[in-house]
Amino acid sequence: MSIHPYDAVTTRVFPRLEKDHLALTLNGKDDNLDRSDFRGFASTAGLKAADADAAIDGMLERLADAAERITLPDGIEHSEASHKVAGQVLDICRCRIDAFA
Repeated sequence: MSIHPYDAVTTRVFPRLEKDHLALTLNGKDDNLDRSDFRGFASTAGLKAADADAAIDGMLERLADAAERITLPDGIEHSEASHKVAGQVLDICRCRIDAFA
């Protein structure tokens, strides 16, 4: 079973997009998804909770590691503003990762 990272709605750091929500719903929600939402989906799809938890745990480990190594790519101006936005995006991602723990 493979679960891919779900959209963390990182557009929220941009003006007028602070209240953005996911384009698709999962378990009837388009915001603040947590482990129980994905476990509910797994159950609906006929998957074992233990398999869902193992996939979620693996994803969380990889995402947490990646969040600590991400940097601004070449070609992006390395200004105070760009570092601030990048930090805000990573904070959103870390918050979402913590919600699944």
